[in-house]
Amino acid sequence: MALVYVIASSAWIAVSDLLLRDQGGYAWIGIIKGLLFVAVTGLLLYILLHRMQVRVERSELTLQSTEDRFRWVVEAAPEG
Repeated sequence: MALVYVIASSAWIAVSDLLLRDQGGYAWIGIIKGLLFVAVTGLLLYILLHRMQVRVERSELTLQSTEDRFRWVVEAAPEG
């Protein structure tokens, strides 16, 4: 997901800056500035998504453990 963001944003910045460049030849400054912004925000997005995925995986393991204990209690309980 972060990679899609980086690619799409980079393409948008490069194309839009080239289309709107002035005659002074300073379009590359805007492109570099934009690409640095995309790189930094893309990295932050990747880090945040990775942390969220780790938390989801931990929660799933905890849930599985709880379900296993509950199943054991139910199966061990006498019928009646």
